[in-house]
Amino acid sequence: MTVSTGDPTVTAVQVHVPKELVALMSGLRKGSEPDKNDVSKTTYHFEQPVPIASYLIAIVVGNLVSRSVFVLLH
Repeated sequence: MTVSTGDPTVTAVQVHVPKELVALMSGLRKGSEPDKNDVSKTTYHFEQPVPIASYLIAIVVGNLVSRSVFVLLH
Protein backbone atom coordinates (compact mmCIF):
# COMPACT_ATOMS: atom_id res chain seq x y z
CA MET A 1 0.00 0.00 0.00
CA THR A 2 1.20 3.50 -0.84
CA VAL A 3 -0.31 6.48 0.99
CA SER A 4 0.19 10.14 0.13
CA THR A 5 -0.66 12.32 3.10
CA GLY A 6 -1.07 15.96 3.99
CA ASP A 7 -2.26 17.61 7.21
CA PRO A 8 -4.73 16.00 8.15
CA THR A 9 -5.73 14.37 4.87
CA VAL A 10 -5.07 11.26 2.83
CA THR A 11 -5.18 12.29 -0.80
CA ALA A 12 -4.34 9.07 -2.65
CA VAL A 13 -3.95 5.38 -1.81
CA GLN A 14 -2.72 2.49 -3.96
CA VAL A 15 -3.34 -1.05 -2.72
CA HIS A 16 -1.56 -4.01 -4.36
CA VAL A 17 -3.37 -7.33 -3.82
CA PRO A 18 -3.39 -10.83 -5.34
CA LYS A 19 -5.61 -10.67 -8.44
CA GLU A 20 -8.24 -13.02 -6.99
CA LEU A 21 -8.90 -10.60 -4.11
CA VAL A 22 -10.70 -7.23 -4.02
CA ALA A 23 -9.67 -4.08 -2.14
CA LEU A 24 -12.14 -1.53 -0.72
CA MET A 25 -11.45 1.73 1.10
CA SER A 26 -13.45 4.40 2.91
CA GLY A 27 -12.91 6.78 0.02
CA LEU A 28 -13.55 7.08 -3.71
CA ARG A 29 -12.40 4.20 -5.90
CA LYS A 30 -10.63 5.70 -8.91
CA GLY A 31 -10.00 2.43 -10.71
CA SER A 32 -7.93 -0.73 -10.81
CA GLU A 33 -5.40 -2.29 -13.16
CA PRO A 34 -3.09 -5.29 -13.37
CA ASP A 35 0.10 -4.65 -11.41
CA LYS A 36 2.81 -3.51 -13.84
CA ASN A 37 5.54 -5.41 -11.97
CA ASP A 38 3.66 -8.59 -11.05
CA VAL A 39 0.91 -10.05 -13.27
CA SER A 40 -0.41 -12.10 -10.34
CA LYS A 41 -1.52 -8.89 -8.57
CA THR A 42 -4.00 -6.06 -9.10
CA THR A 43 -3.46 -2.44 -8.10
CA TYR A 44 -6.48 -0.52 -6.77
CA HIS A 45 -6.47 3.29 -6.71
CA PHE A 46 -8.47 5.32 -4.17
CA GLU A 47 -8.87 8.98 -3.23
CA GLN A 48 -10.05 10.60 -0.01
CA PRO A 49 -10.73 14.23 -0.94
CA VAL A 50 -12.30 15.12 2.42
CA PRO A 51 -9.79 16.25 5.11
CA ILE A 52 -9.64 13.33 7.55
CA ALA A 53 -7.22 12.01 10.16
CA SER A 54 -5.30 8.96 8.94
CA TYR A 55 -6.54 6.76 11.81
CA LEU A 56 -10.08 7.04 10.38
CA ILE A 57 -9.14 5.41 7.06
CA ALA A 58 -10.49 1.88 6.60
CA ILE A 59 -9.11 -0.59 4.03
CA VAL A 60 -10.51 -4.09 3.46
CA VAL A 61 -9.04 -6.81 1.26
CA GLY A 62 -10.66 -10.17 0.70
CA ASN A 63 -12.53 -12.57 -1.54
CA LEU A 64 -15.54 -10.26 -1.72
CA VAL A 65 -18.69 -10.67 -3.79
CA SER A 66 -21.65 -8.35 -4.26
CA ARG A 67 -25.36 -9.02 -4.05
CA SER A 68 -28.39 -6.92 -4.72
CA VAL A 69 -30.00 -5.75 -1.50
CA PHE A 70 -33.20 -4.80 -3.34
CA VAL A 71 -36.09 -6.99 -2.29
CA LEU A 72 -39.18 -7.13 -4.48
CA LEU A 73 -42.24 -6.75 -2.28
CA HIS A 74 -45.62 -8.10 -3.43
